[in-house]
Amino acid sequence: MNQSQTSALSSALVSMVAKVREDGYEDIADKIRDLLEKQETGDTKVRVAFCGLFSAGKTSLLRVLCQRDDLLTAAVPTTATVAEIELPGTHLICLDTPGVDSTDQSHQAATEAALHRADAIILVMDYQQVESDLNLELAESFAGQDKPFYLVVNQVDKHLEWELPFVEYRRRIEQTFADWDVVYTRIFYTSTRTPNDEGIANLRETLSRLADELNPAQSATLSLSNRMQEYANRRFAAQRQEASSRCREVLLATPYDKSEATSWIVQREAQLSKLTRLLEEKMAELTANKQSFLDSVSRTIDLAQIAPYDTTEKGRRYVESLRDGFKVGWLRSKEATQREREERQKAFLDDLSNRTLQYLVRPVQSLLREASFWPEAVREAWFERVEAVCVDVDENLCVGQVKRGALMSDRYPYQYVKDVVQAIKSALRGKVVAGTEEMFGLSVDSLKKSMHESEEFEKTQAEVVVLRHFVEIAEAEEDEASSWMDVLRHEWSPEFEVVGGDARG
Repeated sequence: MNQSQTSALSSALVSMVAKVREDGYEDIADKIRDLLEKQETGDTKVRVAFCGLFSAGKTSLLRVLCQRDDLLTAAVPTTATVAEIELPGTHLICLDTPGVDSTDQSHQAATEAALHRADAIILVMDYQQVESDLNLELAESFAGQDKPFYLVVNQVDKHLEWELPFVEYRRRIEQTFADWDVVYTRIFYTSTRTPNDEGIANLRETLSRLADELNPAQSATLSLSNRMQEYANRRFAAQRQEASSRCREVLLATPYDKSEATSWIVQREAQLSKLTRLLEEKMAELTANKQSFLDSVSRTIDLAQIAPYDTTEKGRRYVESLRDGFKVGWLRSKEATQREREERQKAFLDDLSNRTLQYLVRPVQSLLREASFWPEAVREAWFERVEAVCVDVDENLCVGQVKRGALMSDRYPYQYVKDVVQAIKSALRGKVVAGTEEMFGLSVDSLKKSMHESEEFEKTQAEVVVLRHFVEIAEAEEDEASSWMDVLRHEWSPEFEVVGGDARG
């Protein structure tokens, strides 16, 4: 890395340190500051953290590995100091950390700091404690650090071949870690009490190779990525917890990460789409039934015979009484003529009204009552409208159809009766259509309401809402980390990659 790159990196990191510290995450800010100082000093040494439970034999192992007789071991964990021991003949530093099972907070902080600075991690385990839950949990945690990770089963001189063949012991240990999904590069079996121990020789050789192969700058990149992800995780922890709690309340489960939440959303949106399609099918069926029904009613109206010969004759006589020159009697002829017109009009209207009721309105009402395709929720309202279906065959209708300019035509009286009949049928058809369309609208609303208020729809929709919120928080968390990644990628190296997991509940 050249000087300009170092300066750019420092500028970006200084900005992030200030922001992280301002938000109250002092420990993360200190770790980023460590990386900054390492880059500024040009430190290129490879560091490997030796971790493990108290009395796992880390210091004794390092004393033999590094050929240092001055390293002290103790019966109790007494110091939070992380010792740095250089592997002879290399530029690799071994970090001897306090026991991770210590209850002293300073010990835990020291170990965490060592892990942060390390380019690789080695978990040292006592032969008799390898399969303890704490060791397995540690291995699982260290394997997720995105750094080269090795296992050391130390003090194998305690093994008794007559109790269990060592080959079988190794198989069992390695199967245990496989069962826990712990991914490691290699496992070593060592003894500090055995001269020229093969396991220690293999471990020393591996460390020498790591000194040549590991790139501290890449480790720094990885650490930066992890710290930024850690910062984003902690900054959004409360929101993520709230989103997870809502998921547990509504779904009785919490998605593992954004990807799983998105998958669940897709499944539930498919359920909603299915329910919507069912609604659309019901609406299409309702539409088809409505149109078929209106066609049937229209045919009944068209075929209704409400003006046979006698009725038509009465209509003809009424039209003739409207002509100029129509006159009745000699004395008081004006009054007699008007009376005759009124009598003829009444005779026509009475006859037509009775026939309209008997041969048109009642048959149509009967047909309306037989309509069985309406949803249950609107049938009562439909029957109320059926009883109100009628046509007023009155003087306004009768007079309104008269065409004064055609009164003198011999054929007009018959056309007039046809016009009156058509007006009656049109009025009735209009009422039926209006009532049917109104009922159709109520039915559609009822179907939609039924679906939207159904237990399945409401539950699924509520699940989608909380899952989308979960995804939004996860994306906000990712954006927080990636925004800093973009700065570093631009100022430091285009190869700077985001490393970190999705938001978890």
